[in-house]
Amino acid sequence: MWSKTKKALMDRMADSLKKRVRYNFEVYTTNKCRWWSEAPVFYIHVDDELWFATNPQYYWKQTEYLNKNVDTGLPYHEYWETHARTLPDADSYASEYGLMEVDNMMLYIHRYLNVYNVKECLDSGNYILKLLAVLDRRIGKRTIKQLVDDITDNPEWIRKFIVLRAESEGILIEA
Repeated sequence: MWSKTKKALMDRMADSLKKRVRYNFEVYTTNKCRWWSEAPVFYIHVDDELWFATNPQYYWKQTEYLNKNVDTGLPYHEYWETHARTLPDADSYASEYGLMEVDNMMLYIHRYLNVYNVKECLDSGNYILKLLAVLDRRIGKRTIKQLVDDITDNPEWIRKFIVLRAESEGILIEA
């Protein structure tokens, strides 16, 4: 399954990045007979240097947000309803730090490949969809220039990818 997903991602990647960017998915396990000991990780390497990886620290950031924004003194059912409503915001909070859980990452890859068009990915507010769209061959130089102009609106970890794409397309970045 991963080989088909990787091929689809690579087919959509800009030609100027194909020799520089590499996607990888690995499953680490401590015991081959027990599936629950597996730790799947999705990676993005640029010039053989790790730039992005799914990270279990995502749960710490998500929990940090939930602890700040969900009152633990609420009655049981009200607490869990509030918790469920707040979870998407907690996911966004963690992704601002470049942290993503592998299941969510694969869901966003699926949505990028099968549900949304590139414009929707760029405008969605989801940094993972935006990251995949920045590397996409279907966005042109004007869109890249616009991303560069609005670069300060993005977290530091995604700015690297915008700069990478702009430089690969020969777009000058003013400091």
